[in-house]
Amino acid sequence: MSSSSGTGPCHSTTGKRSERSWPVTGRLTIGDVIGVLHPLRGGGEISTRDPIGAVTTDSREVVPGGLFVALPGERVDGADFVGEAFRKGARAAIVSEEGARKIPPEVLAGKPVFVVQSPVEALGDLARAHRMRLRHIPLVGITGSSGKTSTKEMLAALLSRSRNVLGNPGSRNNLIGMPLALLTLASDHDGAVLEMGTSQPGEIARLSDIAAPDVAVITNITPAHLQGLRSLEEVAREKGDLYRSLPESGTAVVNATDLRVMREAGRCRATKIHYGVALNEVSGRVLMMDEEKMRIAVRTPSGEFTSSLPLTGDHNLMNALAAVAAAYALGLRPKVL
Repeated sequence: MSSSSGTGPCHSTTGKRSERSWPVTGRLTIGDVIGVLHPLRGGGEISTRDPIGAVTTDSREVVPGGLFVALPGERVDGADFVGEAFRKGARAAIVSEEGARKIPPEVLAGKPVFVVQSPVEALGDLARAHRMRLRHIPLVGITGSSGKTSTKEMLAALLSRSRNVLGNPGSRNNLIGMPLALLTLASDHDGAVLEMGTSQPGEIARLSDIAAPDVAVITNITPAHLQGLRSLEEVAREKGDLYRSLPESGTAVVNATDLRVMREAGRCRATKIHYGVALNEVSGRVLMMDEEKMRIAVRTPSGEFTSSLPLTGDHNLMNALAAVAAAYALGLRPKVL
């Protein structure tokens, strides 16, 4: 999104990166891992002060000093690759009880292997603990039936003109990808924009608990991608968990053209910013559109501006308005939008 108000250098960290491997920039230690996970058992000669490097779920991407999270799978079990991870220099590994039984004793000997009930839950718990250490950094959570990734990328672009922003790349928004991204949040970040997806009831609530958002965006609620959500009402409740995770001091960014989004917003205590039609806090219209781009006019409570988008369609106008409303909630005003 390029604005007539001018732009600055881009510092976004939403570029491509493997979903399975992330450097921990907040310097978790072995002691942090033990304190958060309370593992069923562990072993090896360890120092609780030893720092953790990259957290990964792919043994091929282990780096010296990293933490390998061995995820169980239908076809491949990460526990089968714990030995490889240690040969590559992993400082520690997290495995399930069942996985630990598969690891040869000689691999476990002298190695810090932490056994937990669920490695996926453990990964989320680590990410949540890391987030709590950096709770002062404002974080935006985005979900919806469609438009999540486009809205996230637009918002990251807006914020990155003046801030160092963390985001999860692409659509890596599940219970593995989002926590891995959150573990890269660092003290020199000025904000984070995280997309959250779901295919089963309870996943948005869990992702929200991990990320502790200050601003929440639900782009829309439609029958698209029902998967494990059996009805539109269940989709609405699932998405609405993002709003309900907000503290009273938070802000819900609300699509005023979607009655289900409006209803879910009414069930949270946070401040609301509505976008969409002319009578809302943030509204907009298309000034010009061709096959590849469009120019839009946007109105906010603090003024108006125009912007060019390398996208077309009314749905992308709505995504842009959602991004502007979230940026406004974080303190950006037209002169920097």
